[in-house]
Amino acid sequence: MSATASGKRWIGTLDSYTFEMDADIGSDQSNLGFTHAQIVGYSNGNPAIVINLDFSSLSFSYSRSSNPASVSFQLSGGSVDKINQPSFNTIKSTDVVWNFNQFTSTRNGGSGTVSNTNGFKGTVSFNAQGTLVDGSNVYTVRNEIYMNLNNLQYSDCPIFTQTQILCYIRSGYIHTYMPLARDTTFWKAPIKLFVLEINGNKAALTGGQNSASDVFQISNIDVKNLHFNQLS
Repeated sequence: MSATASGKRWIGTLDSYTFEMDADIGSDQSNLGFTHAQIVGYSNGNPAIVINLDFSSLSFSYSRSSNPASVSFQLSGGSVDKINQPSFNTIKSTDVVWNFNQFTSTRNGGSGTVSNTNGFKGTVSFNAQGTLVDGSNVYTVRNEIYMNLNNLQYSDCPIFTQTQILCYIRSGYIHTYMPLARDTTFWKAPIKLFVLEINGNKAALTGGQNSASDVFQISNIDVKNLHFNQLS
């Protein structure tokens, strides 16, 4: 290590370092920040250099790889319990007023891959398709749901085993439209939080902007071709 202080420069070999960071957690336990950090270098068990870092220079990231593994699966069927119009940040929408209380599943399906090597990464997609009845006309309606696990969005899977998977995914969107010669889009909007849970051969999927399921909720999804691999 080399250092410069008070016009003098020195180079030396240190045995070890310690790093300590003081956390500032908001009163609601949701806002995590940092106020101070310190690096101490030791020589022969004694502190040889102390570096104090100002909070304005700190950035934070994390990874977890204590139990590296990967999983892939296919999804099909399921019951569309509710689909509501997103409440904000809608990329595109129409003034059509309708609901999914009578949403009839005709072809629901998707797939996913998730890995835990240096934090959780992967993608999951699901397409819920049904019908919209307008007088004597019956239209096909598709809901394309896309989720992306990425360390930058702090997605996490607190349960990640061969028989049960629970993931909180914080990046993705829902695109609801009628596939016509020229597609009619009802809305295409980002989702703040997806919750994907797999138990054995069944799965549930929810998405929301103000809560975990205020936009959509799909249950009793069949899980097929699930492959869970423990990585070395």
